[in-house]
Amino acid sequence: MIDMTSTAGVADALGEARALLNREADDALLRHQWLRRKPADYTFNVKYYGGESAGWEEAARRAAEDLVRAGDYTLYLHYPFCRYLCRFCHYAVKVAPAHGKPDDTPWLGRLVQNLGMLQSGIEALGECGISSAYLGGGTPSLLAPATLRQLTGLVSGIARKRPFEFTIESTPDSITPSTASALADAGCTRISTGVQILDDERLEYFGRGHRSAQALAAVETLLRTPVMVNVDLMYALPGVATEKFMDDVLRISELRPHSITLYRLRLGRSDERSAALLTEYRRDPSRFPNQREVLLQIVAARRMLAALGYREGPLGWFWLPGGESQCYRDRWLRQVPLIGVGMGAYSYGSSWQWANQRDLAGWSESVNRAQLPVASVVVLSPEEAELRRAALRLRYDGRLPLTGVSDELLRSAVTLVESGLAYRVGDEAILTELGSAFVDEIIDHFFQRGNSAPPD
Repeated sequence: MIDMTSTAGVADALGEARALLNREADDALLRHQWLRRKPADYTFNVKYYGGESAGWEEAARRAAEDLVRAGDYTLYLHYPFCRYLCRFCHYAVKVAPAHGKPDDTPWLGRLVQNLGMLQSGIEALGECGISSAYLGGGTPSLLAPATLRQLTGLVSGIARKRPFEFTIESTPDSITPSTASALADAGCTRISTGVQILDDERLEYFGRGHRSAQALAAVETLLRTPVMVNVDLMYALPGVATEKFMDDVLRISELRPHSITLYRLRLGRSDERSAALLTEYRRDPSRFPNQREVLLQIVAARRMLAALGYREGPLGWFWLPGGESQCYRDRWLRQVPLIGVGMGAYSYGSSWQWANQRDLAGWSESVNRAQLPVASVVVLSPEEAELRRAALRLRYDGRLPLTGVSDELLRSAVTLVESGLAYRVGDEAILTELGSAFVDEIIDHFFQRGNSAPPD
């Protein structure tokens, strides 16, 4: 058992993780070429890279069927503005004016219109309530308190149950005692703040607007409010030693936030903007940790957080008792429909997905014309839908069913067991510790028809 009463626990966790990788990972990478990745190869997200283009009517019909079946849905709202653009960011954002805050009134009006058009176009949407809501961005903690209260009031009006989880994203530099209180008073029940790393030089290089001391103070400030607090940290960053990443995880965990999320750096996502760091990677790949070092970071961090009392689920999301996020449980375990509203937001269900326009002007113009701002619509075959269901469940708790599934899915599960990346318990295959570290590679290879993995 790792003793985490001091920083010596970091060395213990690293030692145990290295022993596991020396024993199992090198052999797996040697035997299975499909596991091998370079930093620029990581493109997976929860959208399915496959399917066929379709019209809105077909996707709306399928969405209505899902909504009737589920009885509720989880809502994503996108706030497009940031004070700055980080070098690792690939999301649909727009840098706000250098002085002052953007005028959020037009944005809020269009957001409400966007939601209203969806409710009109999909009758079942208006009949169902939401089980959780997530306000992401961008930096939605920049919203004026009055505007935020308007938004949370709107969302509360379509909530299916009380209380319901309302998450808002933030940056440490946007958090003060007054703003933290305002977020809580507006009805936010969960606040996620992007610390990413506790290194002032690296923070400046990555384009973040805060420094380490400010990040720690922001977390402490949020923890004094009555809301759940999540802290985001990133691994696989260039110029950041594994020991430094582990020390950051320990320092944040000592503050005891309700949850900690560890995000892998992703340089290229085929359906989104490439991160600015991709140019640096192409210029000098040696500055980025290789796959083996990245595996070490997540395996060691997982062991350390478990020793500190954090449970994991989804994979890479760690929470203290009572700190589990409802929105990810809705999306990936319950797999109820996700409805996204706003610039660049995406929606998906059992066999359909659509994405909104990613530029603010285009999204705004469409909404002003009372046209749905949908840029692409995709529907999945039954076989593809099964693969995505399996991928989401695997992402959530590392489990795959072995009965009542297609031959393709069964072969994939059996291959994982035979490869030592999963073990069988009853009617399920469950990822091993090493398999959990390879979850991105596994999903990309087995559960994305449009995957980018090299052939085995």
